[in-house]
Amino acid sequence: MCEYLHSIILKSANHTLPARTVGNDSTPKLPKDLEILIQHRRFVSRVVHSIRILRKYPSTFSSSHNAKWFSHLTCL
Repeated sequence: MCEYLHSIILKSANHTLPARTVGNDSTPKLPKDLEILIQHRRFVSRVVHSIRILRKYPSTFSSSHNAKWFSHLTCL
């Protein structure tokens, strides 16, 4: 349905404004700061997920988990 409406809008715009070609071929780019913020958010959500699982199933905690997260936390 949306594609149909989109094509009708483009056809009518091209018919009304024949000197201009109407379309949206550009792809928006994220600012560098926003990209970094999204990456940090994903990382933090993975850490929170792991903490919740460890609280729910404490027997799954091992020294390998400790070493893995310790290396990540030192990077922060």
